[in-house]
Amino acid sequence: MSSATFARRGSKAPQGGSGRLAWRGWTVRGNRGETLGKIEEIYVAEETATPDWALVRSDGPNASTAFLPLQGSRSEGNEVIVPFTRAQVTHAPHIEEAGRLSPEQGAALYTYYGISDADGAPGEVPLAGAWEIVVAAEQRLTAQISQTWQQWLSNMRGPTETARSATTADKRPRPAQPKPRQGEQHAGDQQR
Repeated sequence: MSSATFARRGSKAPQGGSGRLAWRGWTVRGNRGETLGKIEEIYVAEETATPDWALVRSDGPNASTAFLPLQGSRSEGNEVIVPFTRAQVTHAPHIEEAGRLSPEQGAALYTYYGISDADGAPGEVPLAGAWEIVVAAEQRLTAQISQTWQQWLSNMRGPTETARSATTADKRPRPAQPKPRQGEQHAGDQQR
């Protein structure tokens, strides 16, 4: 793969079409759900016409472009989900937008993103930020469990304690008074 040349939207690939070539203009989201930008252009391997790279333009006042591999990406609606973080895409080697990516540029990008020449799949990606992903997931799960638990307790308790005590105070059975023995008087009975 590192010896391949990549052409913008494929000089040999049909225009329009379906699959990854149709992703142009779609929003790209990283593996944490963050928006990375929009696909401005698709680059295909000239030898195979396989869409391999996307040129992504970030949003905001400091908009910039970065090349992003399409291997390991998937579509959901009109969005592309990629197995990379914003930081990884932001720190990718800067390559000026051009009609073609040279074999050297392609090799530099493959190396940076951890894509091996053998299978084109992401290789060992650095675990930068992995701990933050785990902590964020744990916090979301804890909050979700906490909300579910609180809802369950609320359902089990019913009305609040003060409301319950006010409504049930006069409905409580009164303890039975023992019968007085002969010659004794009950408390509250008046002597005659």
